[in-house]
Amino acid sequence: MVKPPSTEQISHLLFEADPMNTCCKENDGFDEYDRVAEDILAALNEGDTLENAVRQTLWIWFGEDLATAEKVEQVIRALAPLSPAGAGQG
Repeated sequence: MVKPPSTEQISHLLFEADPMNTCCKENDGFDEYDRVAEDILAALNEGDTLENAVRQTLWIWFGEDLATAEKVEQVIRALAPLSPAGAGQG
């Protein structure tokens, strides 16, 4: 059984990728994506797929105009190290 990712792991990867261009890295906003990460993890724990969890969460936090399909894919790529297939990569 694979251990689910933590909110901290998700938030850290989102901080590093800054997919929504919040400039969190430049401004040392380490907690910029904490609430987004909490919502993604909650959706995953409720049985959502990663793609749906990311899409819905980004739509809620940033709106559909900013949370484009490209941004969703960027977040999914950023979170790839947390997937069972990506865990050994890097």
